Amino acid sequence: MDIPTFANKMNVDEDRLVSWEDGVESITFVKAMEFAKKTHVPFGYLFLSEPPVEQLPIPDLRTVDGKGVGKPSAELFDLIKLMLDRQEWYRDYLLSNLARPVICVGRATLQDSVDDVVRDIKQILDVPTYPTRGKWDDYYRELVGKIERIGVSVMRQPYIGHHTRPLNVDEFRGFALCDDYAPMIFINHADAPGPRLFTLIHELCHIWLNKPGISDGDPSNNRDEEKFCNAVAVHVSDESEHSFRFNPITHFGLNRSPVSVLSDHF
Repeated sequence: MDIPTFANKMNVDEDRLVSWEDGVESITFVKAMEFAKKTHVPFGYLFLSEPPVEQLPIPDLRTVDGKGVGKPSAELFDLIKLMLDRQEWYRDYLLSNLARPVICVGRATLQDSVDDVVRDIKQILDVPTYPTRGKWDDYYRELVGKIERIGVSVMRQPYIGHHTRPLNVDEFRGFALCDDYAPMIFINHADAPGPRLFTLIHELCHIWLNKPGISDGDPSNNRDEEKFCNAVAVHVSDESEHSFRFNPITHFGLNRSPVSVLSDHF
């Protein structure tokens, strides 16, 4: 957020905001509380000489030009913490009701073939080998329902808490939280319908591998688990018999997004 925008939110002029940040002028207690609330940072952080280095609580699998991405936004931090809290609550609920472990968690490894994992996912979800053509939303909702029926929670929203805190698609498209009893997938619904479907299956593959993490859907990501999940996502979603039998990541030499391959068929 730029200075003029934030100064307007704080109902002060820009010079005063800059003087607070530079330490030239002392901020009042009431304004400090408001500052912390509007920047979504703990109040105590304002009194530290240096901001703390926060680490995401799950693996960050996102890359830009083959390298890790920069500091996550406050929205992403808060969202992951919120989802972890919900997962913990739901896990305790399931255990108190003598639930059994979810069968799909850790069913596959990176040493398995993509085709074998694709067949297993389709069999467990009872997904037809060649999905019929139709509307994105209908197929997406049907697939979400099948995934939730096997015990994997699917959370979907375009913002956190309020529309004034939108989730940035350029920052992440989804993530997977693995657990034997309460596995969870989150899909960034600020994304377009096509990429949402791809992300859903990509994150489901992470559950199959029992490898949690945040994903950005970048087809050039060279991490082994991301390449594997990308390949599985395209195969599971693709209705073409030819596409079902080859690895699109290898075939296209990572020059074409898996999402575009998927879009050709719907």
